[in-house]
Amino acid sequence: MVCMVHRILGFVIFFSLLVFPQSPIKAKIGVFVNDAGKLQLLKSNDKMKVGTQFRVCIQSLEKEYIYAIYRDNSFTYLLNKTNSTTIYEADKSIFLPSKSEFYSIDDKSPNIRVLVICSKTKIDDIEKTFAGQKKIATSEWTGYEEKLINSRKNISEPSAKPFSIAGNVRGVGGDNVFDKLPVLSGKELFIRKYEIEVQK
Repeated sequence: MVCMVHRILGFVIFFSLLVFPQSPIKAKIGVFVNDAGKLQLLKSNDKMKVGTQFRVCIQSLEKEYIYAIYRDNSFTYLLNKTNSTTIYEADKSIFLPSKSEFYSIDDKSPNIRVLVICSKTKIDDIEKTFAGQKKIATSEWTGYEEKLINSRKNISEPSAKPFSIAGNVRGVGGDNVFDKLPVLSGKELFIRKYEIEVQK
């Protein structure tokens, strides 16, 4: 009797997955550089000079957890820590640091990395690591980053074609930056990674 119940339960779960398949997580992600008043899309492997200004733009297309990570040789930052949440509803536009501000590259590290991690579920290790703090020593982060990347098979790293948005930067910092970005997706988690060489 117990065996029969297990079989029926297994069939119900299998059937429900067929009829109601889980939708993948989706997002649009871009790192934009302020180049003389124009927003240029950064490539996955690129170079930036000291003093270059950049902005991270993310648009969630499903309800999902998003972690925007910036790291150099000394420190690793959870950029969206100041937003007080890491879970976002569908069609939420995220601008880091904001729609009107940029981060600026300094000369403290010859290489930096920007990671945007999108997940269907909360990643407890990241939440706990940055609990009560926006930055940690990079030496504390790199081991976990490697583990996270190596343990996931559905990592998306497409190459987006570069394009620019003309006009005054203040006027083009809104949702229109997402118009030409590709849709990235994954079953449970995907990572968009940018490797940046800093030039003096």
